Amino acid sequence: MKSYEKMAREADADFEAFESGEVELRPVQVALNYKGSIFSVRLKPEEIAILGKAANKRGLKLGAFIRQAALAAAAGELELDGAERAALAAELREKLREAEAVASRL
Repeated sequence: MKSYEKMAREADADFEAFESGEVELRPVQVALNYKGSIFSVRLKPEEIAILGKAANKRGLKLGAFIRQAALAAAAGELELDGAERAALAAELREKLREAEAVASRL
């Protein structure tokens, strides 16, 4: 399976090829089965990797994970500042592990 980061790089390359005129869009036939609207968001490869890991951890596809997180944030169920605190807490735990490893060598 391709990594989300690799898929993002390939999508960016495809888009750049289209913008430069190297490739042309061709019409395709699609079956209409309205399930909702599609909304595109440009993400950096490292952002996709982070979101992909979080989605995999929860057993979700990337799109489902992003949709659930966005809806939770819109409903006020997700504190966006809390995400920053969680990232800082994870960083602190990592630093404490490093300090513990150094202390064990004394």
